[in-house]
Amino acid sequence: MIGGGVQEIPAVVKLKEFGYRVIVVDRNKSAPAFEFADVKVNFDGKDIAGIVSWILAFREKYNISGIFTLTSLAPTVSIVANATDLPTLPVHVVMECDNKLLMKRRFVEFSLPTAKYYEVSTPEEAISIVNKNQDKLYCLKVADGFGGKGIKFIKNVVDIPEAFSLMQEFTSFPILLLEEVLEGDFIDVQGVFYNDKFYAAGSADSYFSNEITEFSDFNPVEIFNVSPSQQSKEVLADAYSLLEKASRKMGMNWGPVNADFILTKEGLEIIEIGPRLHGPNGTLRMFPASTGIESLEFMAQCVCDDEINERLLIPKFNKVALCYVFISSKEQIDNVGFIIEPSKLPGLFAWNIYHGSETSISRSNVTLSGLASVFVEGDSYEEALHNLEEVKNNFYIN
Repeated sequence: MIGGGVQEIPAVVKLKEFGYRVIVVDRNKSAPAFEFADVKVNFDGKDIAGIVSWILAFREKYNISGIFTLTSLAPTVSIVANATDLPTLPVHVVMECDNKLLMKRRFVEFSLPTAKYYEVSTPEEAISIVNKNQDKLYCLKVADGFGGKGIKFIKNVVDIPEAFSLMQEFTSFPILLLEEVLEGDFIDVQGVFYNDKFYAAGSADSYFSNEITEFSDFNPVEIFNVSPSQQSKEVLADAYSLLEKASRKMGMNWGPVNADFILTKEGLEIIEIGPRLHGPNGTLRMFPASTGIESLEFMAQCVCDDEINERLLIPKFNKVALCYVFISSKEQIDNVGFIIEPSKLPGLFAWNIYHGSETSISRSNVTLSGLASVFVEGDSYEEALHNLEEVKNNFYIN
């Protein structure tokens, strides 16, 4: 597994419960997931040569049969797997989904529904486009950003020069994307391809920090998720269908896939698509808690070329799981935590504290601080929300 942060700990624990031995790769010598791994490998996730050499040296000893990530390091997985003859997708397919510019070009080529965009290299180009379309709202994106980093909403044409300057904090890629901002509901879905068959593997609704006035000037951070998605069965069926169609068009017909959609008045539009499962919050926490599906184990069976168990993706029950991320724009935060013993809070089944750890998100003039995340469940959406309010009322930020 590439990436061994605190959020990846449940992946290691679960995979070991499923009978796998887990090797964790992380640049941090004290990576939280190392404590639970069978083997810990101290390489940067982007150190392709180092990881490839290590696998070639120890493949027989550890019977290495698959590689995956729950982070934004899908290119590492593909390049390393191709170099070591492990199951994977072609490198160019993964890169065309990892780089937003390449991805958008493919969306247009295949007539897949997505927001209109322009490729811009100078502030002047962006200003000209915005001046010609003053009835539209735009955002400026770097091509190689992730996790909400490298995105700036353009509220006024005079903001563009500063926005270009800010983007240089996140990229050296010469082309930026000026993209129309769509209005609608955000939906995340994921699936797995095995033997050219598509399997649905979880859904969620997503909400972002820029919808809150206090945080509207910062990069958008995903702060609230609901699983399963509360959209209608028809919308979810369309979402999974579009995920399968778009994945096949992009050349992803093997292994895990995910997509971020927005449901507009005209229908579903693709924001992003990628060759991995959604992050740890959904895959490891919310999806199993809300429906009982085990998409991680199913994915592991696929990437290790083992015999699959389709029952792993059949819902066992119908609850609602929520993830809420505590964020702050404060310059100085001393401590965060629970006012009472967390086990006494109704519906709270997991949490992560980021503040003060090496996995914390440092604040800048465009990036918010992610302080902690909590996971709450209920038998209904209303009950889950009620439980979440209890948790929020018993959490402090000093």
